[in-house]
Amino acid sequence: MFIKKSTRKYNGKTYVTHYLVESFRDKDTKKVKHRNIANLSELPPKSKNIKMRLCGCL
Repeated sequence: MFIKKSTRKYNGKTYVTHYLVESFRDKDTKKVKHRNIANLSELPPKSKNIKMRLCGCL
């Protein structure tokens, strides 16, 4: 598991979202894929920092 940061520009504003993501290997295609577990964007900044530290991202 890891934290994925996504940045998007829309109407001159920049939006940043954070997702808790799991990577796995697809049995049929043998390719590595990502599965979003949770959207962390709505969390308060303190909670987001704690979760990122637990995942080893900071």
